[in-house]
Amino acid sequence: MLKKFRFLILICIFELGLSQVKFDSISAWNFNKVLTSEKFQGRKSGTPAGEKASEWIAEKFKEFGLKPFGDNGTYFQNFKILATQDKVSKLTLINGRKGKTKYSLGDDFTILTNSGSGKVKSKVVFVGYGISAPEKGRDDYANVDVKGKIVIVVAGTPPDEEGKVVECEVDGKRREILRRHHTATHILNYSSRKVLGKHVWQYGAEKSVEKARLDITHFQALSEEEIEKIEKIANEIVDKDFKVKIEVLPRGEAEKKYGFIIYQGGPLNEKNVRIVSFGEEHEACGGLHCFSTKEVGPIIILRTKRIADGIVRIEFCSGEVSLNYLKESEKTLEEI
Repeated sequence: MLKKFRFLILICIFELGLSQVKFDSISAWNFNKVLTSEKFQGRKSGTPAGEKASEWIAEKFKEFGLKPFGDNGTYFQNFKILATQDKVSKLTLINGRKGKTKYSLGDDFTILTNSGSGKVKSKVVFVGYGISAPEKGRDDYANVDVKGKIVIVVAGTPPDEEGKVVECEVDGKRREILRRHHTATHILNYSSRKVLGKHVWQYGAEKSVEKARLDITHFQALSEEEIEKIEKIANEIVDKDFKVKIEVLPRGEAEKKYGFIIYQGGPLNEKNVRIVSFGEEHEACGGLHCFSTKEVGPIIILRTKRIADGIVRIEFCSGEVSLNYLKESEKTLEEI
């Protein structure tokens, strides 16, 4: 027996004049804070809190000057989702730690289907709470093949500390230094290639708040003249204030458009690659970067050395770190 459920979705179209409304990253952050607050209790579909959140979003659309394009001149559109209650009415999950847990159809779970006949037949796999955060030490999908299978996910959040949502605070000053050092790495890699030749390739790199380093492929130690030229070109790029463009392209398209030189940090085994560009420089990179080369600030090469056959290390700093370095240098000279 098929049941029909009705839900609401918010739809709209943009009108000319939207640019009059200020919307930036701060606005987006504030909106997310409201929508994730206790006021809307998770915004689950079909609940009073979910409906309340939908109405709040609709009001914001109205404030932004967005034209409603839903049912009866509203921001909402009704649609149907099919669910079946055939045969299955009880579900029991066996947990090695907590034993058996029983669930009732309608109260604890609903079987949804996208099948035209209303029937679905496939193997069933269980993925716990469906949390995939390996960097946090939890991945319920690890070693579970879900392709073409019915996936059972427990609603809610884990009762224990594992997987618990926590609030974190980013060290803004540290982030800004690393952002500049990372962008400066791209700039120095480019200027090194311009001075030394096309054989130059990034062999490795490291960024910290004190300084950064770039290891390049080159057959001999750098001369003072070469170091000065590399630093000069790098700072010229900073002064030209190139926009740092970021785009995600299919791997084949990126290679065809920019060539294999994009893999300065080594090959990537990904279907899509993130390309960071400024001027005529293009690299595949997933790091944090400035929005323009001007933001990097002055780049100073601190020292260079040959660390292995065919590998030269360039240590450098940029932005506020380089300015502090210059101040300390001047202070030392005055003392002398």
